[in-house]
Amino acid sequence: MGGQQIIIHQAAHGYVEGHRELWSSLRLKPRDAKTVLVYSDTSGSGLRIGEHGYLTGYPLPESGYYAIARTWPAPEVQRSGAVWTHTLLVEFADVASLRDASALLTLFRRPLGGNALFDDQTHREPIELAIKEASPFSFNSPASEVWYRQVVSCLYGKPDSKVVAVVPYDETQDVSRCVLTLWSQQWPRLRRAFRFCTLTSADRSTENAAFDLQLVPESERGVRSRFPAVILANEAHQTSETWVNHLVEDLNRPSMTGLREFLQQAGADISLGRGALVPLTRLHMLLNSGVSSQNSWSEAISHVESLSQGTASTIAQIVLNSAAKDARLLDQDSLEFLLKNLDVVSRDVLEQSSAELGIAVWANSPQRIAMLYDESQKGRLIADAALDALPPEDLVAGLADTHRLADVAFSRRPDLLSSSAVWQSNPALVEKALQAATRNPTAEAAAIAQMIFAGPPSLPVHAFAAFGAEKVWQHLAIALGGPADRHSDLLPWLTAGASYPGALAHVLASHGVSDRRTLVAIAQATSPDLVPNDYGDDPWAIALQTANGSGSREEEIYFCCYLLARALGPRSRNIAALVESSLSIVYDAAAAPSLSPSAWGVVEPRLPRASYRQQWDRCQQLLTGIAQLYVRRDLSTSSFCRLGRTEQEFLGLVDAASKEWGGRSYLRGVKRELRGLRPNDFDRLRIVEKVADSWF
Repeated sequence: MGGQQIIIHQAAHGYVEGHRELWSSLRLKPRDAKTVLVYSDTSGSGLRIGEHGYLTGYPLPESGYYAIARTWPAPEVQRSGAVWTHTLLVEFADVASLRDASALLTLFRRPLGGNALFDDQTHREPIELAIKEASPFSFNSPASEVWYRQVVSCLYGKPDSKVVAVVPYDETQDVSRCVLTLWSQQWPRLRRAFRFCTLTSADRSTENAAFDLQLVPESERGVRSRFPAVILANEAHQTSETWVNHLVEDLNRPSMTGLREFLQQAGADISLGRGALVPLTRLHMLLNSGVSSQNSWSEAISHVESLSQGTASTIAQIVLNSAAKDARLLDQDSLEFLLKNLDVVSRDVLEQSSAELGIAVWANSPQRIAMLYDESQKGRLIADAALDALPPEDLVAGLADTHRLADVAFSRRPDLLSSSAVWQSNPALVEKALQAATRNPTAEAAAIAQMIFAGPPSLPVHAFAAFGAEKVWQHLAIALGGPADRHSDLLPWLTAGASYPGALAHVLASHGVSDRRTLVAIAQATSPDLVPNDYGDDPWAIALQTANGSGSREEEIYFCCYLLARALGPRSRNIAALVESSLSIVYDAAAAPSLSPSAWGVVEPRLPRASYRQQWDRCQQLLTGIAQLYVRRDLSTSSFCRLGRTEQEFLGLVDAASKEWGGRSYLRGVKRELRGLRPNDFDRLRIVEKVADSWF
């Protein structure tokens, strides 16, 4: 104890013309002085007191002292039943310092004879006692240990009852040290309220001051009749309960178990008296052995609840600091008790364990995390840690049930916005996520990419409005370059995007589409005239220049029909380029025939109406329409020279052009163009000359 000392006052009482105080080093309050006078007298008439005397312990609440008195017989006094009593007065504040109260036994002094009790004046001054650690206590015999177990079992197992124990004859000399050791195990608050007497023949209790423990010599008879309404310890069965074993172990190894230090700290603000010792001892056993299961923690928290009685107590702080570090093992009730008592959990512990604690709370109730966020700084610490540590799928699942933390969660965890689970959640959370994504430029791209495939059908309209149509079209174009079997999932987005043709035009014209399959998918979902081309090159023509790859044959045929339909329509300023890139594929499909109704349905309305004789000849209808287009709009003769993969196809175009009003003049230009071409184009020149010569 580092040389710690306490001051102990003392008083002497005896028979001098009546039982009275002989002297005292301390002036007590009148009521306490009277109590000392009463308890310093013999504990029972006709009682045979041995030469070692007996002990009485009791509090003096008004003066703030605890009295421990030793009383001896005074045979030298000519009065039957006279006694000498030496009382040690320990200040309440110093009671906590007594690690081993049996050290007080060395301070008691018996008179040498007559009335000369401590004739030496120095013996009448306060005593200095050096505090030492508790020393091991050994029972004299197995019977002594059995007796002790019976006493503590009744004393703490029946905390509201007065306990009386008969002392076996062989144990009378050791009983004082045994009781003081028992008293030493108690925490200071309990010690200050505890009353005991190691030898009496009648109940010393009064209406306002019940004795907790009184010992009766074996020679006494009729104990029951003289001690009404008490528990007789000797009649108790020998108990092997674990908490009793732990108390006995502490007697044998006080420096090893740590029980007394725990009780002294934990019992500081507990007002349950003896009733708290059993749960406190069990609690110490749990903590000492390492709480490793949900049931163990549930038991530990249950003890704390019963002991703290709804107030923030030291024991709650001890246990909850440990529980917070092991939150994964707490059940819902234990977690709730911890959360309601966060004020007793240290800030350092919370900072270390907030993530684990937050995850555990979230698993039970995301709504509780939301409440914590608003309750206190410590609550917010746990909530923030949970939001930071939870796996995305768990966090999203909880946010779907409580939207109160959605804004905070998306702010702290922008990675959630790229989780498909968010965009597949309920509409309220999707709306929150959409708002969060628009506020976070760094997460915006990943959010749009994820919501395109995972979002609900109602989301595209809101997304185009929130992020800007061009940005969404860029991501949509990327998504369309993915597996074709997922294109059907994108139809709501394509439909919504069709409301922003200018944005689509910009994406196409800025080489924002690198995969031809994407162009095909856009064509399948839009009308040929949707994309504007009021100036410059046609966005579709620009996109065709750089797009790589291809779709299936059926998709390609449809796309080429789409391009031809656009060329035949009023929008494009690059008609020739669109026709060159698509005519032969559509012509071959029509000749096969492998032209699907849907593909033909795109272009057919813009072709010349076929005569009855030609209505089954789609190839001729197609060539006629294109020839008319080139002649009527006076398109590039150079482009016309490049049309058709075969001579038959080219011949059909020339023939159709020759029949169009102004076609003769247009073909002269074609002939001039072909004369300047390479030798392998001479066949085309002869076709034009042949048709022209026959016509002109």
